[in-house]
Amino acid sequence: MPLKIPKEHLETLEVLISITDKEMSGLLSALSGLPFSLDFDALIKAISPKLESFSFAKPEAIGALLISLSASRAHADTPVPKFANEVIRSIERATPPIDLSGDKRSRAKDRITKLLALEPLSAATKAIHLQRDFERILTHSRILTDARPVYGQDPAGKPLAMIITHTLKLTYSKDDESTELYLALDSEDITDLKQVLNRAEAKAKSLAKALTTADIPVLRS
Repeated sequence: MPLKIPKEHLETLEVLISITDKEMSGLLSALSGLPFSLDFDALIKAISPKLESFSFAKPEAIGALLISLSASRAHADTPVPKFANEVIRSIERATPPIDLSGDKRSRAKDRITKLLALEPLSAATKAIHLQRDFERILTHSRILTDARPVYGQDPAGKPLAMIITHTLKLTYSKDDESTELYLALDSEDITDLKQVLNRAEAKAKSLAKALTTADIPVLRS
Protein backbone atom coordinates (compact mmCIF):
# COMPACT_ATOMS: atom_id res chain seq x y z
CA MET A 1 0.00 0.00 0.00
CA PRO A 2 1.41 3.41 -0.98
CA LEU A 3 2.51 5.63 1.90
CA LYS A 4 -0.06 8.33 2.62
CA ILE A 5 1.11 11.39 4.53
CA PRO A 6 -1.48 13.54 6.36
CA LYS A 7 -1.99 17.10 5.12
CA GLU A 8 -0.49 18.71 8.24
CA HIS A 9 2.70 16.66 7.81
CA LEU A 10 2.89 17.55 4.12
CA GLU A 11 2.85 21.23 5.06
CA THR A 12 5.73 20.64 7.48
CA LEU A 13 7.66 18.69 4.85
CA GLU A 14 7.28 21.62 2.50
CA VAL A 15 8.87 23.86 5.15
CA LEU A 16 11.81 21.46 5.57
CA ILE A 17 12.35 21.35 1.82
CA SER A 18 12.36 25.14 1.51
CA ILE A 19 14.74 26.10 4.37
CA THR A 20 18.32 27.05 3.58
CA ASP A 21 21.21 24.59 3.68
CA LYS A 22 22.59 26.43 6.70
CA GLU A 23 19.28 26.04 8.57
CA MET A 24 19.15 22.37 7.61
CA SER A 25 22.68 21.80 8.89
CA GLY A 26 21.77 23.49 12.17
CA LEU A 27 18.61 21.40 12.43
CA LEU A 28 20.54 18.14 12.01
CA SER A 29 23.08 19.26 14.58
CA ALA A 30 20.37 20.24 17.07
CA LEU A 31 18.61 16.90 16.75
CA SER A 32 21.75 14.78 17.01
CA GLY A 33 21.62 14.96 20.82
CA LEU A 34 18.10 13.67 21.33
CA PRO A 35 17.63 11.46 24.41
CA PHE A 36 16.40 7.87 24.21
CA SER A 37 12.75 7.56 25.12
CA LEU A 38 9.98 4.98 24.82
CA ASP A 39 7.29 7.65 24.71
CA PHE A 40 6.32 9.37 21.44
CA ASP A 41 4.94 12.44 23.23
CA ALA A 42 8.13 12.75 25.28
CA LEU A 43 10.20 12.57 22.09
CA ILE A 44 8.17 15.34 20.46
CA LYS A 45 8.56 17.48 23.58
CA ALA A 46 12.31 16.81 23.53
CA ILE A 47 12.57 17.88 19.89
CA SER A 48 10.61 21.15 20.15
CA PRO A 49 13.00 23.06 22.52
CA LYS A 50 15.92 22.23 20.23
CA LEU A 51 14.20 24.14 17.40
CA GLU A 52 13.40 27.33 19.30
CA SER A 53 16.36 29.16 17.77
CA PHE A 54 15.06 28.49 14.26
CA SER A 55 12.42 30.44 12.39
CA PHE A 56 9.88 27.60 12.44
CA ALA A 57 6.36 28.74 13.22
CA LYS A 58 5.45 25.40 14.84
CA PRO A 59 8.54 23.49 16.04
CA GLU A 60 6.30 20.84 17.60
CA ALA A 61 4.95 20.08 14.11
CA ILE A 62 8.44 19.09 12.96
CA GLY A 63 8.78 16.80 15.97
CA ALA A 64 5.42 15.18 15.20
CA LEU A 65 6.40 14.74 11.54
CA LEU A 66 9.75 13.14 12.29
CA ILE A 67 8.30 10.77 14.88
CA SER A 68 5.46 9.80 12.56
CA LEU A 69 7.75 9.07 9.60
CA SER A 70 10.34 7.29 11.72
CA ALA A 71 7.67 5.15 13.39
CA SER A 72 6.16 4.23 10.01
CA ARG A 73 9.58 3.27 8.70
CA ALA A 74 10.34 1.16 11.77
CA HIS A 75 6.95 -0.58 11.55
CA ALA A 76 7.51 -1.44 7.88
CA ASP A 77 11.17 -2.33 8.58
CA THR A 78 12.16 -0.39 5.46
CA PRO A 79 15.72 0.89 4.88
CA VAL A 80 15.99 4.66 5.19
CA PRO A 81 16.87 5.39 1.50
CA LYS A 82 13.97 3.26 0.24
CA PHE A 83 11.56 4.84 2.71
CA ALA A 84 12.76 8.31 1.70
CA ASN A 85 11.78 7.42 -1.88
CA GLU A 86 8.31 6.43 -0.66
CA VAL A 87 7.99 9.78 1.12
CA ILE A 88 8.97 11.61 -2.06
CA ARG A 89 6.39 9.67 -4.10
CA SER A 90 3.75 10.49 -1.49
CA ILE A 91 4.66 14.18 -1.74
CA GLU A 92 4.33 14.02 -5.53
CA ARG A 93 0.83 12.52 -5.21
CA ALA A 94 -0.26 15.22 -2.76
CA THR A 95 -3.23 17.50 -3.41
CA PRO A 96 -2.44 20.32 -3.86
CA PRO A 97 0.93 19.22 -5.24
CA ILE A 98 4.20 20.27 -3.63
CA ASP A 99 6.73 21.75 -6.01
CA LEU A 100 9.65 19.35 -6.49
CA SER A 101 10.85 20.78 -9.79
CA GLY A 102 14.51 21.24 -10.63
CA ASP A 103 16.87 20.22 -7.86
CA LYS A 104 14.13 20.33 -5.20
CA ARG A 105 13.38 16.62 -5.55
CA SER A 106 16.95 15.46 -4.90
CA ARG A 107 17.30 18.03 -2.10
CA ALA A 108 14.07 16.84 -0.49
CA LYS A 109 15.17 13.19 -0.63
CA ASP A 110 18.60 14.05 0.78
CA ARG A 111 17.11 15.98 3.70
CA ILE A 112 14.50 13.35 4.51
CA THR A 113 17.17 10.64 4.40
CA LYS A 114 19.49 12.54 6.74
CA LEU A 115 16.71 13.32 9.22
CA LEU A 116 15.44 9.74 9.36
CA ALA A 117 19.00 8.42 9.66
CA LEU A 118 19.66 10.40 12.85
CA GLU A 119 20.76 7.74 15.34
CA PRO A 120 18.85 9.00 18.42
CA LEU A 121 15.61 9.29 16.43
CA SER A 122 15.84 5.99 14.56
CA ALA A 123 17.01 4.07 17.65
CA ALA A 124 14.25 5.49 19.85
CA THR A 125 11.44 4.77 17.39
CA LYS A 126 12.83 1.30 16.71
CA ALA A 127 12.91 0.63 20.45
CA ILE A 128 9.28 1.74 20.76
CA HIS A 129 8.31 -0.53 17.88
CA LEU A 130 10.19 -3.50 19.36
CA GLN A 131 8.48 -2.94 22.70
CA ARG A 132 5.08 -3.24 21.02
CA ASP A 133 5.91 -5.92 18.45
CA PHE A 134 3.84 -8.67 20.05
CA GLU A 135 0.65 -10.42 18.99
CA ARG A 136 -1.09 -9.30 22.19
CA ILE A 137 -0.19 -6.47 24.59
CA LEU A 138 -1.47 -6.36 28.16
CA THR A 139 -3.11 -2.98 28.80
CA HIS A 140 -4.81 -3.49 32.17
CA SER A 141 -5.18 -6.09 34.90
CA ARG A 142 -7.44 -6.44 37.91
CA ILE A 143 -8.37 -9.10 40.47
CA LEU A 144 -12.02 -9.33 41.52
CA THR A 145 -12.64 -11.05 44.85
CA ASP A 146 -16.02 -12.25 46.03
CA ALA A 147 -17.68 -14.90 48.23
CA ARG A 148 -19.95 -17.65 46.92
CA PRO A 149 -22.43 -19.31 49.30
CA VAL A 150 -22.73 -23.06 49.68
CA TYR A 151 -26.36 -24.05 50.39
CA GLY A 152 -27.73 -27.24 51.87
CA GLN A 153 -30.92 -29.04 50.82
CA ASP A 154 -33.03 -25.96 51.57
CA PRO A 155 -31.93 -23.07 49.30
CA ALA A 156 -34.05 -20.67 51.37
CA GLY A 157 -32.11 -21.45 54.50
CA LYS A 158 -28.88 -20.03 55.79
CA PRO A 159 -25.78 -20.91 53.70
CA LEU A 160 -23.76 -23.74 55.17
CA ALA A 161 -20.47 -22.11 54.19
CA MET A 162 -18.88 -19.52 51.94
CA ILE A 163 -16.17 -19.96 49.35
CA ILE A 164 -13.88 -17.01 48.63
CA THR A 165 -13.08 -16.78 44.94
CA HIS A 166 -10.84 -14.59 42.82
CA THR A 167 -11.15 -13.64 39.15
CA LEU A 168 -8.15 -12.32 37.28
CA LYS A 169 -9.32 -9.88 34.62
CA LEU A 170 -6.78 -9.25 31.86
CA THR A 171 -7.41 -6.61 29.21
CA TYR A 172 -5.18 -6.83 26.16
CA SER A 173 -5.01 -5.30 22.70
CA LYS A 174 -4.56 -7.11 19.41
CA ASP A 175 -4.66 -5.36 16.05
CA ASP A 176 -5.80 -2.19 17.84
CA GLU A 177 -8.81 -4.03 19.31
CA SER A 178 -9.29 -4.47 23.05
CA THR A 179 -10.24 -7.88 24.47
CA GLU A 180 -10.93 -9.04 28.03
CA LEU A 181 -9.98 -12.43 29.47
CA TYR A 182 -11.29 -13.70 32.83
CA LEU A 183 -9.44 -16.43 34.76
CA ALA A 184 -10.54 -18.08 38.01
CA LEU A 185 -7.93 -18.13 40.79
CA ASP A 186 -7.69 -19.67 44.22
CA SER A 187 -5.33 -18.79 47.07
CA GLU A 188 -2.66 -21.18 45.81
CA ASP A 189 -2.81 -19.57 42.37
CA ILE A 190 -2.28 -16.14 43.93
CA THR A 191 0.72 -17.42 45.86
CA ASP A 192 2.15 -18.92 42.66
CA LEU A 193 1.56 -15.67 40.78
CA LYS A 194 3.39 -13.69 43.46
CA GLN A 195 6.38 -16.02 43.22
CA VAL A 196 6.43 -15.87 39.41
CA LEU A 197 6.18 -12.05 39.40
CA ASN A 198 8.84 -11.66 42.10
CA ARG A 199 11.15 -13.96 40.14
CA ALA A 200 10.56 -12.00 36.92
CA GLU A 201 11.28 -8.73 38.74
CA ALA A 202 14.51 -10.14 40.20
CA LYS A 203 15.65 -11.39 36.78
CA ALA A 204 14.89 -8.01 35.20
CA LYS A 205 16.95 -6.19 37.86
CA SER A 206 19.84 -8.63 37.44
CA LEU A 207 19.81 -8.29 33.66
CA ALA A 208 19.53 -4.47 33.85
CA LYS A 209 22.52 -4.38 36.21
CA ALA A 210 24.59 -6.53 33.85
CA LEU A 211 23.70 -4.36 30.85
CA THR A 212 24.47 -1.15 32.75
CA THR A 213 27.85 -2.58 33.74
CA ALA A 214 28.47 -3.28 30.03
CA ASP A 215 27.57 0.39 29.31
CA ILE A 216 24.38 -0.56 27.48
CA PRO A 217 21.47 1.75 28.38
CA VAL A 218 18.29 0.03 29.55
CA LEU A 219 15.25 1.97 28.35
CA ARG A 220 12.63 0.02 30.25
CA SER A 221 12.36 -3.40 31.87
